[in-house]
Amino acid sequence: VIVHEAGNVLAMNTIEATEEIGGRAVLAAGVADSIEDLLKQEGIDAPIVPATRYGLESVASWVQKFSFVLIIIGLAGAYTEINSPGFGLPGLLSVVAFGIFFFGNYAAGNLAGYELAVLLVLGLALVAVEVFLFPGTILPGALGAALILFALGLAMVDRVDFQWRWSGFEGGVSWVDLFRSSFLSLAVGLVGALVLIGVAMRYLPETKAGSWLVLKQEVPAGASLDEAEDSFEGGSEKETTQSLVGATLLAKSDLVPSGKADHQGKLLDVMSDGGFVPKGSPLRVLRHEGSLIVVEADADAETVG
Repeated sequence: VIVHEAGNVLAMNTIEATEEIGGRAVLAAGVADSIEDLLKQEGIDAPIVPATRYGLESVASWVQKFSFVLIIIGLAGAYTEINSPGFGLPGLLSVVAFGIFFFGNYAAGNLAGYELAVLLVLGLALVAVEVFLFPGTILPGALGAALILFALGLAMVDRVDFQWRWSGFEGGVSWVDLFRSSFLSLAVGLVGALVLIGVAMRYLPETKAGSWLVLKQEVPAGASLDEAEDSFEGGSEKETTQSLVGATLLAKSDLVPSGKADHQGKLLDVMSDGGFVPKGSPLRVLRHEGSLIVVEADADAETVG
């Protein structure tokens, strides 16, 4: 009996699939409404153990879905901490966010592990070297940024799929499909971090929250604080924090956006309000709040070689 001609797509309804021809079912022995019904029809006496997620697996699943949020918090906190003295709330938020990011993705079966975590820390360290030790050299910062992106992107890739693809097994996902979700989460995280950093740089110093984001007891007494105290000995706190506003400085290094500037023979840590400012440029102080000195290029003064 020809049930279906060879070479054509097999399409059967329930009645046709369970029809018996010559004492044999065409395709299926019967229809079961549930697992219990299936076991009863097959005469199997066995317990049913439902597959449920443990608490840690649920957390890992949520971390995997919202990794981009942790990337936003981690990168924005790390950037804010690098550009602020001491170890305060931004640094703590960054450490917690990246810790949850790597732990959650590792528990979810992704490539996240201590190796990639070390690469992330190394990348952040190279960016800090660029900002504090060799501003304007570009190479440490570029290499650090590449390590950060590599570590975050690879940490969200499924471990099993990556091993199958790397070993060349047939039937696995393509390289594009393997990295598509990771690339999308990383892109959203980077854009979100840039937006958050931009908003923070623009509005945070002017808010009350900006004064306690950095733990003051961890901030060493730098030249900028000494300068303010010398200018207003015995003055009020408001006068001290605004003592350099309007003063003219000279950039002793490239501001990218932070760097060094000279004021009456004293070297100060400053931050540009308008992006990159080359070494030797005259500067004007816009805001001076504690150890934070925000400057802009003084277009009315001549550049010093």
